Amino acid sequence: MTLRNSWPGPTNVTSTTDARIDLAGLVEGGAVARAGLFPSTLAAIVTARADMNVNVAAFQGIAVQFGGPILLSNDGTMQLPSVLVSPASGTNYYVVYVKQNEQTAPGTDANNLPVLGAALSTTSFALARAALPTGALELATVQVPAGVAATNAVGVTITQTAQFTAGEGGVVPVRNSTELAAWTPADGSLAWQIDQSVLWVRQAGAWSITGGLTPIAVMRRTSTTLAAPNGSYGNLSATAAWTSTGGALRGATYSSGITITQPGWYEVFWTVWMTGTTPSGLIGIAVNASGTPGGDQLHALGPVVSGVVSSGSASSRVYLNANDVLTLWGYGNGAVMTIRAVSTGTEPPQWGARWVAP
Repeated sequence: MTLRNSWPGPTNVTSTTDARIDLAGLVEGGAVARAGLFPSTLAAIVTARADMNVNVAAFQGIAVQFGGPILLSNDGTMQLPSVLVSPASGTNYYVVYVKQNEQTAPGTDANNLPVLGAALSTTSFALARAALPTGALELATVQVPAGVAATNAVGVTITQTAQFTAGEGGVVPVRNSTELAAWTPADGSLAWQIDQSVLWVRQAGAWSITGGLTPIAVMRRTSTTLAAPNGSYGNLSATAAWTSTGGALRGATYSSGITITQPGWYEVFWTVWMTGTTPSGLIGIAVNASGTPGGDQLHALGPVVSGVVSSGSASSRVYLNANDVLTLWGYGNGAVMTIRAVSTGTEPPQWGARWVAP
């Protein structure tokens, strides 16, 4: 361990390595700065053309080289210095990158120029990445099959793979749950998951939702017939009987029940209307029901009673884990209890779950 010379510091005392290590504290990632693009735009950086090159759009980012971060930028669209090649057979796997060459020690490059390049493997992207030069910042991958004459041809696949970064204490965008899981920073770090529009905070070495478009499922009735049996509990969760049209389904999926994708505390709820002259009974929501649950296993258990409108409504709070499945159950008291069908999908009958806290 070494106490580094400061930057700015005394003339001719602070080395480039000292300066980079000093700067690392300004970039997310802790002692080792997180390389990546600054999220001034979430648009694609590398795009196809009508020839065998690619366009590389303007960007600003950080690479990590010789102990710390270096700032990189491209102020306009440009192309690779060498075109990509379509093989006679098989597939070429390219990883497009940007790098600042350094000839001066500790660098060993041929010059001191910033460069765009593409590492090649005929086998896999993993082997292409293994061929990236030290200090390179990955921007995208390009998969080129045999027999094509342009990167916008059918069969060519360009994937944006540059990770994002931010200043220390900032919010780091990640494209999806895979990118989120790959980043394991210190507690207190923040990430914005782009595909779900969810804000995450790192705590106790794990990610917890803290805001954004948090998970919600509001399933509304369709015109499909639905009824609870007399004298026993019946499953009311049939896929055909419920729709998210006029409701919401975000951060969850529906297939004969609601499958939760993110852990946390949820409010589970239901509101239903009945048909018939004297409907009454009970309705509640089960978590991971195996067989027919009893009433003591149901959340938001509540009665359906007769009145001007025969209806019922209840809600409850429950902690749910990822992949937990919610199902709706009903019990007819003295007769089959038929759940009213609706035609518009916007009337009150509904059931669902809403994330409320980590």
